[in-house]
Amino acid sequence: MNQSMLKRTRSVMPSKLGVFTECPARYIFESEAYSIPYLPLHPRSLLGSEVHRIANILQKKGDMESASIIQQLEYNLITALTGTRWLGTLTAWVQEHYGVAGFVSRKTLHEQIRYAKSLTCFVSEPRKYSSEYIGKRKICIPTGREQLLTSALFNVSGRADLIYQKETGQIRIVEFKTGKVTDELNQPKENHLLQVAAYGVVVKELAPDINVELELVGPHDSWTGFLDSTLNDRVTKILVKLNEMLPLNIPFSPNEIAQPSGHCIRCSSRCSCPVYKEKMLPNQCNDNFFDYDISGKLLAIEGDNYLSDLKIELDNGLVAKVFRIPTQMIPTKAKAVGAFLFLYGLRILGEKKEGCFPRNFFVFDVHDPKRSAFQFLLQYEDD
Repeated sequence: MNQSMLKRTRSVMPSKLGVFTECPARYIFESEAYSIPYLPLHPRSLLGSEVHRIANILQKKGDMESASIIQQLEYNLITALTGTRWLGTLTAWVQEHYGVAGFVSRKTLHEQIRYAKSLTCFVSEPRKYSSEYIGKRKICIPTGREQLLTSALFNVSGRADLIYQKETGQIRIVEFKTGKVTDELNQPKENHLLQVAAYGVVVKELAPDINVELELVGPHDSWTGFLDSTLNDRVTKILVKLNEMLPLNIPFSPNEIAQPSGHCIRCSSRCSCPVYKEKMLPNQCNDNFFDYDISGKLLAIEGDNYLSDLKIELDNGLVAKVFRIPTQMIPTKAKAVGAFLFLYGLRILGEKKEGCFPRNFFVFDVHDPKRSAFQFLLQYEDD
């Protein structure tokens, strides 16, 4: 297929519903396996799946020494880092020089181990997960961990972290997250809410009369609610809209379905989105976020075989400096003075001044490698 065209080939992914509401093009970019440039994953993004893996080990083997669990988690992370092609050159570079400590602190590892141990309490009452118990109510709902839920009506397919039936008869669907699950108003984060609610909609399709409870659990906060008629209708409308707007196997140009706005800075495929490059990047519309993207002409490069600094003339005429880029990450053609460069996922150096776009950035943090710009990507305009 022409790489400039996008096409949905998979069932609707509940975990990406929030992405669809922000930008249908981003939904396809993130749910399909295209051979296009992406911003690298942050290595800590692997922590969630590895914590789930540790929880499953604890469930089978029982309690273990904390030191042994941390060693297992570190080993799992290293294995995942070496086996994941979506991680970038900076991640490999930091791993080579600093190991796991270059990505995640010992304190965070201990917190995640405690969280993994807490997840085992969700399977402490086997009767709640008994298919026979469910069967007495003649309900064909899969229960237990990581159960596949599919919907023929909405073409949905996804695995819920945990489904069980309470003694009172309600079905509860639980999603475990390694970060915060609520926002500053103590409300569930939108992406998490839409995901767990979508699983609830599928359960209601299987058993319309059943009451569905929803739960989000993180290491430091949690949220519990119900799939009431308002939330059910809202998610149903999103599912219908997705299937109507992105029918299976129909190609679209990104220009037809992209919805550029502030959310673009969270999109790992923005470096391959022509709409973002045309409408967002030149205007520096992403300066309210933690990561920054810039583009411009290379004026000078300084450094050695270890780290290099770049001086860039931005599109608006200002001059910016990007410090401490691992030299091996800079392609030979991008080192030529006058080359036009696109730099994504930069970190700001120093404090940001209100109303001013920052002009000093960095990639590698020599004082605290964990603060490095792991999603950094450099592209150049090839004449």
